[in-house]
Amino acid sequence: MKFSEGGSIDVFFTLYRKEGKSYLEVQVKDSGMGIKDEDKSRLFKLFGFVSTTSDVNTKGIGLGLSITKKIVMKFGG
Repeated sequence: MKFSEGGSIDVFFTLYRKEGKSYLEVQVKDSGMGIKDEDKSRLFKLFGFVSTTSDVNTKGIGLGLSITKKIVMKFGG
């Protein structure tokens, strides 16, 4: 949401069971400008900025997805 001034952001949750275990799948879809293929490997790295263009709000410090990944991994995701 931080980088979306217009358009849409949809979040989908699916809860399912497989081999006696419960799983939660989360999908996020937005109408944003997208991410360049060469930047995708940097998404979940600490301080992993993916854009330096002046028309994008880059006031963050690149922690959000890195922290999110660590939390998900701690829960076995």
